Amino acid sequence: MAASYVFPGAAAAPSGLERRFAAANAAVFEAHLHQAEEFSGIPLWGALDDPSGLSDLGSQYFTYAFSCAAFESIEARIGPPSMAAGYSMGIYAACRALRAFSFGTGLEIIRTAYSIMSSRLEGPEAGMGAITGLSEAEVRALLPPSGEVELVNVNNPASMVVSGPVRSLERVFSAAAGEGAISARAIAASIPYHHTRILAGSSSDLARALASMELAPPRAPLFSCVDQKPASSRSGIASALAANLDRNIRWGDTFLAMARSGGNLFIDPGPGLSLARIARFIESGARIADLRALAGAAQPMENGR
Repeated sequence: MAASYVFPGAAAAPSGLERRFAAANAAVFEAHLHQAEEFSGIPLWGALDDPSGLSDLGSQYFTYAFSCAAFESIEARIGPPSMAAGYSMGIYAACRALRAFSFGTGLEIIRTAYSIMSSRLEGPEAGMGAITGLSEAEVRALLPPSGEVELVNVNNPASMVVSGPVRSLERVFSAAAGEGAISARAIAASIPYHHTRILAGSSSDLARALASMELAPPRAPLFSCVDQKPASSRSGIASALAANLDRNIRWGDTFLAMARSGGNLFIDPGPGLSLARIARFIESGARIADLRALAGAAQPMENGR
């Protein structure tokens, strides 16, 4: 039986279930976290309780390692992917779940992509922020005409992510609050992910790096958050990975595209509960089973039941 899988990006707020789930599947988690620690030189075990002390890069390594370990822990009883997608930098775990590359290659891609994006940062400090309670049109109307702040992700009809210079973001947050936003705040990120201007050229750099890495056609389609199209070839995977760095994304539309392609129960093996919360406001008829369900599930879950 196959299932639809979605994977969170880095910096997901912990659910409190991460260490318990890891302890219940100790061997696979020890292998993945140990390999990620050896590769990165970053201590990751403590993030099972509190990931807030991790850097951007450390958070990516942890989220990737946790997601891959959890996926391997449940795949045998839930089923392999019929399709998959990753929220922002969750694309790495999605590709690994589809066997597009080895766990070790995924670590290498994360390091390479982060280095490429970091090398593009010049000028004022940049970051990201989340705005909830306003529509896409309302948020776009608040952005400076210079284009220095971009709407880089539409989570659902009332949840947006913006990216750009920190001081410019603060002015956008203030304007959003004045328009009645429920929340407008910075999120933990030192890189303005998915910003087409600040990170311009990152996709080309990563595409060149990927050409020499061991990638394979995925065993099921990967849905890109950039164009919502399924990738089923090695070249398609490489293109999706590269574009994910410096192109705006639309998670809500990606989730809808997967639902229209037959996904009505999605499995989220990653840390935190963010994707289920976002999905509540996406009118797809689909639902997400996250760690709350996976930690206590005793029987295999069937897609659509």
